[in-house]
Amino acid sequence: MIEVNREVREWAVIIFPLAYLALVVESFRASTFGYLRNLNPVEDVVSYIRRVSAYGPIISWSCECYHFETRTRMVTEYYTEYEMQHNYQTNQMESVAVQKSRQKEEQYQEKVITRTDSRFFFYENVTDISPQLTEEINQFQAIKIAFSKDYEPNSARARESYHDQLNAFHRVNEHYDDYYSWTENVSIQDYKQRMMSVVDVKRISVLMRWPIYVLTSLLSLSWLHRLWLEAKTANGSYRFVKSIT
Repeated sequence: MIEVNREVREWAVIIFPLAYLALVVESFRASTFGYLRNLNPVEDVVSYIRRVSAYGPIISWSCECYHFETRTRMVTEYYTEYEMQHNYQTNQMESVAVQKSRQKEEQYQEKVITRTDSRFFFYENVTDISPQLTEEINQFQAIKIAFSKDYEPNSARARESYHDQLNAFHRVNEHYDDYYSWTENVSIQDYKQRMMSVVDVKRISVLMRWPIYVLTSLLSLSWLHRLWLEAKTANGSYRFVKSIT
């Protein structure tokens, strides 16, 4: 009985710290922690959207030109080999599987980047055509909101300018090497992909602070904190849309 209790205690010493660590890590990886870290306690969501809507988008293209070269490296290869060994219990020779390793030369393809480049899209006029928030959010203390962004060339002149500038960018880079890849990047000043914002700065609760969430996570009570936040918080999404003319 003493041995059994000792074994239980030894397992408890290992399992409980690991379980606690897993619980804390899960709390910090939860989306709630990300929202609370981006909570703006002095600016409500309507003011934030109005401010970001006033900024024009920064549109840029980036590319890389590259090819592949054959390289050689040594790798470890594992294999099984059967050997005859003496079994002292049966006093007989038996075939036993033995795991062994050896070095092997291997060829592989390595990507070699020979050129990178970037360029901004220059436009003349931009208008924000993002939608308006509904009045339903006023019944909550805060809103967890996922933002996205987009732009639309909404005139023949803007579309022509876009294609002319992009094609000029391609002509400079696309034949520099064997392969060519490019991406478009759109950014807006002060834009955040995900945030929690108060609906009314006068009604914000002390529990809507990320240090309090850290404390409840360390006390293994983050699930209670999350339940309270869900009851007091609306969930939504909003898309900033810019019209280029």
